[in-house]
Amino acid sequence: MQRETLCYCGNSVKHDFPETVDISQDTGMVDAILEGTFLEVTCDACGATLKPDFPVLLEHVPAGGNEFSIDYIPEPDRVRYLSGKINSKAQRVVIGYPELREKVLIFSSGLDDRVIEILKFLLLEKAETAEALTIILEEQTDEQLTFYIYGLKKDEVGITTLPMDMYRKAADSLEIRIQQEEYAQILSPPYVSINKISLVEEEEE
Repeated sequence: MQRETLCYCGNSVKHDFPETVDISQDTGMVDAILEGTFLEVTCDACGATLKPDFPVLLEHVPAGGNEFSIDYIPEPDRVRYLSGKINSKAQRVVIGYPELREKVLIFSSGLDDRVIEILKFLLLEKAETAEALTIILEEQTDEQLTFYIYGLKKDEVGITTLPMDMYRKAADSLEIRIQQEEYAQILSPPYVSINKISLVEEEEE
């Protein structure tokens, strides 16, 4: 599909990008998402790197199974999706690039995104602040998970780590938590995210 992006220099950059991408056929695509270069284009007039934001469906269809699909929705369309004006048949929905990177990191690391959201919910409770926080999984190793927390202090990013043992304990309790009201909304697909909590709180206010 041909798209058009306006550069800061005033040049209109035309570029081709499919509406659906099978990332199981292009491992470099996963790396591009994790490195932040996915969707980037270069202006042919001034050489500037642009990052247009448009919807795309990511599919992973390996020969051995573990098939999944992620519907990427640009951040400006968050309210439209959450208000039911945008529908998706994908297994998962992400809104905005940070959520896309996080979800791909989770799946490519063999983790369960529902368990990650449980851990983020526990971190949110521990923060004990009225400020709106955004918590994103940044890195995963054999020993620990590293989360970035935005909103604790202006222009600062909080960093916290949790041991993988805590992930495994949360995974063991997943089926029980899914039945609990406080987790049911967060863990219901396709948009599995604690960010839905913030939306409800804002509406109630």
